Amino acid sequence: DKNNSYNIKVGADYNLTDKSTLSFSTMINQGKHDDEEYIWYHFIGNSISPDSLYRRDTDTKSDFTGIDLDLAFKQYFAAPGRVLSIQATSSMNSDDELNKYYQQNYIDESTPDYSVPAELQNDELNEVNDVYTFSADYEHPIGEDKKLEGGLKSTLRYIDDDFYSESFDTASGEFLNNTDLTNRFVYNDGVHAFYAQYRQSIGKFGIQAGLRSEYAQRESELKNTGENFTKDYFSLFPSAFISWKPNAAWQVKVSYSRRINRPRTGQLNPFATYDDPLNIR
Repeated sequence: DKNNSYNIKVGADYNLTDKSTLSFSTMINQGKHDDEEYIWYHFIGNSISPDSLYRRDTDTKSDFTGIDLDLAFKQYFAAPGRVLSIQATSSMNSDDELNKYYQQNYIDESTPDYSVPAELQNDELNEVNDVYTFSADYEHPIGEDKKLEGGLKSTLRYIDDDFYSESFDTASGEFLNNTDLTNRFVYNDGVHAFYAQYRQSIGKFGIQAGLRSEYAQRESELKNTGENFTKDYFSLFPSAFISWKPNAAWQVKVSYSRRINRPRTGQLNPFATYDDPLNIR
């Protein structure tokens, strides 16, 4: 098992005025991963089928690259506590992975059974995962114990999973495309949100109330079947927070918020991953 990677990060801040700052940073991550492993499978037979034993070897090689960019602007106003923050980010990642499988039957763990042809399979995955965001936030105090906050955020995501699988055909002596496994999945989504929030302190109590509105667009395509799926939806996410601090040693908090759990990348792709016929993810 060999892993080699490196990170390079560069950043800079520039004061446009005594109350405004422009910041930039970038990070590049690149590496390689090599791994070899094997698994023994032993099936106990019965009166109908005999015992069987085979070993499946896997040789994995992958190259990955990630580039992150961050551009930020912050403006402080003459009135204390008033701040405008604007930020744009991008995260661009690619991963190329090649898996070679060799499966051989055995009489026992030291004696291969060459009367049964070995099974050979090659899988290649080229994956792209890009995320772009833009956000703007504004804080506006009202007196000493009240504050209004508001802002917006847009997130765009692009995923392209291109998977190719081939198996060795003993009749032709060539590797042939396994059309049952080969697939390409392309996914785009955009989430655009606006929020407003109010905070206030009243004696020993603190209150906070907010509302976030969100519009989301999703589009996915299965390239090998030509199928397309789209979904748009609008959601509201209220939140409320109350705290009580009777003395310096105690504080009681009660909060409510509505949240959403979005699927991870692996959950979006409808195609399963076949590391071997007995393990499907």
